[in-house]
Amino acid sequence: MKKGFIPLRDMLKVNGLGNKKSLLFLNNKKGGAVIFMVIIISLLLSSIMMVMLDITQAMRISRNLDIALDAATKAASSQIDMDRLANYGEVRIDEALAPSVFKDIFELNFLQREQTGYALTETLEFTSLSTGSRITVFVDVFNDPQPVGFSLGDAQHNIQVPPTGNPVVAAFAVVRYEGIGLLGASYIRRVAVSQLTGN
Repeated sequence: MKKGFIPLRDMLKVNGLGNKKSLLFLNNKKGGAVIFMVIIISLLLSSIMMVMLDITQAMRISRNLDIALDAATKAASSQIDMDRLANYGEVRIDEALAPSVFKDIFELNFLQREQTGYALTETLEFTSLSTGSRITVFVDVFNDPQPVGFSLGDAQHNIQVPPTGNPVVAAFAVVRYEGIGLLGASYIRRVAVSQLTGN
Protein backbone atom coordinates (compact mmCIF):
# COMPACT_ATOMS: atom_id res chain seq x y z
CA MET A 1 0.00 0.00 0.00
CA LYS A 2 1.30 3.45 -0.91
CA LYS A 3 2.26 5.85 1.83
CA GLY A 4 -0.54 8.35 2.52
CA PHE A 5 -3.13 6.27 0.63
CA ILE A 6 -6.40 5.63 2.49
CA PRO A 7 -8.73 2.91 1.19
CA LEU A 8 -12.29 3.91 0.27
CA ARG A 9 -13.92 1.77 2.98
CA ASP A 10 -11.80 3.50 5.65
CA MET A 11 -12.78 6.90 4.25
CA LEU A 12 -16.47 5.93 4.42
CA LYS A 13 -16.05 4.84 8.05
CA VAL A 14 -14.38 8.12 8.95
CA ASN A 15 -17.17 10.11 7.35
CA GLY A 16 -19.91 8.02 8.96
CA LEU A 17 -21.05 6.46 5.69
CA GLY A 18 -19.64 2.97 6.28
CA ASN A 19 -22.69 1.40 7.87
CA LYS A 20 -25.68 0.16 5.91
CA LYS A 21 -28.17 2.34 7.74
CA SER A 22 -26.58 5.61 6.60
CA LEU A 23 -26.09 4.39 3.00
CA LEU A 24 -29.80 3.63 2.63
CA PHE A 25 -30.83 7.28 3.03
CA LEU A 26 -33.91 6.74 0.89
CA ASN A 27 -35.58 4.86 3.72
CA ASN A 28 -35.28 7.69 6.22
CA LYS A 29 -36.96 11.11 6.25
CA LYS A 30 -33.94 12.94 4.82
CA GLY A 31 -34.07 11.00 1.53
CA GLY A 32 -37.43 12.41 0.48
CA ALA A 33 -36.22 15.95 1.14
CA VAL A 34 -33.11 15.35 -0.96
CA ILE A 35 -35.15 14.05 -3.90
CA PHE A 36 -37.59 16.95 -3.56
CA MET A 37 -34.71 19.47 -3.57
CA VAL A 38 -33.15 17.84 -6.64
CA ILE A 39 -36.47 18.10 -8.52
CA ILE A 40 -36.96 21.75 -7.48
CA ILE A 41 -33.40 22.68 -8.49
CA SER A 42 -33.74 20.93 -11.86
CA LEU A 43 -37.04 22.74 -12.56
CA LEU A 44 -35.49 26.04 -11.52
CA LEU A 45 -32.44 25.52 -13.72
CA SER A 46 -34.56 24.53 -16.74
CA SER A 47 -36.74 27.64 -16.23
CA ILE A 48 -33.66 29.85 -16.06
CA MET A 49 -32.30 28.25 -19.24
CA MET A 50 -35.60 28.86 -21.08
CA VAL A 51 -35.60 32.52 -20.03
CA MET A 52 -31.98 32.89 -21.13
CA LEU A 53 -32.82 31.35 -24.52
CA ASP A 54 -35.72 33.78 -24.90
CA ILE A 55 -33.55 36.77 -24.05
CA THR A 56 -30.77 35.61 -26.37
CA GLN A 57 -33.20 35.07 -29.25
CA ALA A 58 -34.82 38.48 -28.69
CA MET A 59 -31.39 40.18 -28.60
CA ARG A 60 -30.39 38.47 -31.85
CA ILE A 61 -33.58 39.57 -33.59
CA SER A 62 -33.12 43.10 -32.22
CA ARG A 63 -29.52 43.33 -33.48
CA ASN A 64 -30.41 42.01 -36.93
CA LEU A 65 -33.39 44.36 -37.09
CA ASP A 66 -31.14 47.34 -36.27
CA ILE A 67 -28.68 46.41 -39.01
CA ALA A 68 -31.42 45.86 -41.61
CA LEU A 69 -33.28 49.09 -40.73
CA ASP A 70 -30.12 51.20 -40.86
CA ALA A 71 -29.06 49.81 -44.24
CA ALA A 72 -32.56 50.16 -45.71
CA THR A 73 -33.13 53.76 -44.53
CA LYS A 74 -29.71 54.85 -45.80
CA ALA A 75 -30.39 53.26 -49.18
CA ALA A 76 -33.89 54.77 -49.38
CA SER A 77 -32.76 58.27 -48.38
CA SER A 78 -30.17 58.30 -51.16
CA GLN A 79 -32.85 57.94 -53.86
CA ILE A 80 -32.86 61.48 -55.30
CA ASP A 81 -35.86 62.72 -57.27
CA MET A 82 -34.04 63.52 -60.52
CA ASP A 83 -37.06 65.20 -62.18
CA ARG A 84 -37.38 67.64 -59.30
CA LEU A 85 -33.63 68.27 -59.36
CA ALA A 86 -33.60 68.93 -63.12
CA ASN A 87 -36.78 71.06 -63.20
CA TYR A 88 -36.59 73.02 -59.94
CA GLY A 89 -33.02 72.57 -58.70
CA GLU A 90 -34.25 71.01 -55.45
CA VAL A 91 -32.61 67.98 -53.92
CA ARG A 92 -35.43 65.82 -52.61
CA ILE A 93 -36.01 62.14 -51.94
CA ASP A 94 -37.98 60.30 -54.61
CA GLU A 95 -41.19 59.46 -52.74
CA ALA A 96 -42.21 56.77 -55.23
CA LEU A 97 -38.87 54.96 -55.39
CA ALA A 98 -37.63 55.24 -51.79
CA PRO A 99 -40.20 52.88 -50.16
CA SER A 100 -39.60 50.14 -52.72
CA VAL A 101 -35.81 50.45 -52.31
CA PHE A 102 -36.29 50.36 -48.54
CA LYS A 103 -38.39 47.20 -48.82
CA ASP A 104 -35.88 45.44 -51.09
CA ILE A 105 -32.85 46.28 -48.92
CA PHE A 106 -34.68 45.46 -45.68
CA GLU A 107 -35.79 42.08 -46.99
CA LEU A 108 -32.35 41.29 -48.33
CA ASN A 109 -30.56 42.17 -45.08
CA PHE A 110 -33.07 40.81 -42.62
CA LEU A 111 -33.85 37.59 -44.46
CA GLN A 112 -30.15 36.80 -44.89
CA ARG A 113 -29.45 37.38 -41.20
CA GLU A 114 -32.49 35.51 -39.93
CA GLN A 115 -31.66 31.90 -40.68
CA THR A 116 -35.12 30.81 -39.53
CA GLY A 117 -36.78 32.25 -42.63
CA TYR A 118 -39.42 34.91 -42.88
CA ALA A 119 -42.34 34.87 -45.28
CA LEU A 120 -43.64 38.11 -46.72
CA THR A 121 -47.38 38.26 -46.05
CA GLU A 122 -48.16 41.73 -47.33
CA THR A 123 -46.45 45.01 -48.19
CA LEU A 124 -44.20 45.41 -45.14
CA GLU A 125 -45.29 42.60 -42.85
CA PHE A 126 -43.20 39.52 -42.32
CA THR A 127 -43.88 36.33 -40.37
CA SER A 128 -41.24 33.93 -39.09
CA LEU A 129 -41.66 30.45 -40.48
CA SER A 130 -40.22 28.82 -37.37
CA THR A 131 -41.17 30.97 -34.37
CA GLY A 132 -44.30 32.70 -35.67
CA SER A 133 -42.94 36.14 -34.76
CA ARG A 134 -44.69 38.94 -36.66
CA ILE A 135 -42.72 41.91 -37.97
CA THR A 136 -44.46 45.08 -39.08
CA VAL A 137 -42.41 47.87 -40.64
CA PHE A 138 -43.68 51.42 -41.09
CA VAL A 139 -41.69 53.60 -43.49
CA ASP A 140 -42.33 57.13 -44.70
CA VAL A 141 -40.55 59.85 -46.67
CA PHE A 142 -40.65 63.43 -45.35
CA ASN A 143 -39.28 65.89 -47.91
CA ASP A 144 -40.58 69.06 -46.29
CA PRO A 145 -38.98 70.35 -43.08
CA GLN A 146 -40.69 68.99 -39.97
CA PRO A 147 -40.30 71.73 -37.34
CA VAL A 148 -42.42 69.91 -34.74
CA GLY A 149 -41.38 66.38 -35.60
CA PHE A 150 -43.68 63.70 -36.94
CA SER A 151 -45.46 60.54 -35.91
CA LEU A 152 -44.86 57.16 -37.48
CA GLY A 153 -46.77 53.93 -36.91
CA ASP A 154 -50.36 52.98 -36.25
CA ALA A 155 -52.80 53.34 -33.37
CA GLN A 156 -51.24 50.52 -31.36
CA HIS A 157 -47.54 51.16 -32.04
CA ASN A 158 -46.26 54.62 -32.87
CA ILE A 159 -43.28 56.86 -32.23
CA GLN A 160 -42.47 60.55 -32.34
CA VAL A 161 -39.47 61.50 -34.46
CA PRO A 162 -37.72 64.78 -33.55
CA PRO A 163 -37.77 67.82 -35.88
CA THR A 164 -35.61 67.76 -38.99
CA GLY A 165 -34.63 70.40 -41.52
CA ASN A 166 -33.62 68.02 -44.30
CA PRO A 167 -35.58 65.43 -46.26
CA VAL A 168 -35.63 62.16 -44.30
CA VAL A 169 -36.66 58.55 -44.58
CA ALA A 170 -37.93 57.26 -41.26
CA ALA A 171 -38.64 53.63 -40.46
CA PHE A 172 -40.19 52.04 -37.41
CA ALA A 173 -40.25 48.26 -36.95
CA VAL A 174 -42.27 46.30 -34.43
CA VAL A 175 -41.58 42.62 -33.81
CA ARG A 176 -44.12 40.60 -31.88
CA TYR A 177 -41.74 37.99 -30.47
CA GLU A 178 -43.63 34.88 -29.39
CA GLY A 179 -40.83 33.39 -27.32
CA ILE A 180 -40.11 29.77 -26.51
CA GLY A 181 -40.11 29.90 -22.73
CA LEU A 182 -41.70 31.60 -19.78
CA LEU A 183 -41.59 35.18 -21.07
CA GLY A 184 -44.37 34.62 -23.60
CA ALA A 185 -45.13 37.23 -26.24
CA SER A 186 -43.37 40.58 -26.09
CA TYR A 187 -42.64 43.46 -28.47
CA ILE A 188 -39.30 44.59 -29.84
CA ARG A 189 -39.39 48.13 -31.29
CA ARG A 190 -36.65 49.73 -33.37
CA VAL A 191 -36.39 53.10 -35.18
CA ALA A 192 -34.08 54.28 -37.94
CA VAL A 193 -33.96 57.76 -39.52
CA SER A 194 -31.70 58.76 -42.38
CA GLN A 195 -31.40 62.30 -43.75
CA LEU A 196 -30.60 63.47 -47.22
CA THR A 197 -28.03 66.23 -46.67
CA GLY A 198 -27.51 67.35 -50.26
CA ASN A 199 -29.23 70.75 -50.13
